Amino acid sequence: MISESEILTYLTDYLGNNSGSIGMGVFENDKGGRICISGYYPWDFMSNLSKSNQIKSVMRWLSKDRLSGYIDSYHKINIWIHKPADNRVALAFTNSSFDSAKDVVLMLRMENKKIKVYDMTAMTW
Repeated sequence: MISESEILTYLTDYLGNNSGSIGMGVFENDKGGRICISGYYPWDFMSNLSKSNQIKSVMRWLSKDRLSGYIDSYHKINIWIHKPADNRVALAFTNSSFDSAKDVVLMLRMENKKIKVYDMTAMTW
């Protein structure tokens, strides 16, 4: 309800003056629920290393570090992860730009000790 809502944070300048809308704030309530409030378009400047790291850190924090996986390196890569009922993991990732994608760091949360990697021609590595 609106009557139960409250302001969580303000954007304050160096002199202590309220500058209006917030930049970004993350909060955890007493029940462990987490939220992130962003007073601007948060996906803007995703091609910037600092913004990319910020959003990845926020998503990891919001999930309490329980994401199935993510790209830890600075690459423009889309990732899809699916866990079928048999407790196996199906994963696909694609380069979403024409930039080279060398030394990609893929972080996966899984119990398996081995993975099979297939390229676009269905050849295994």
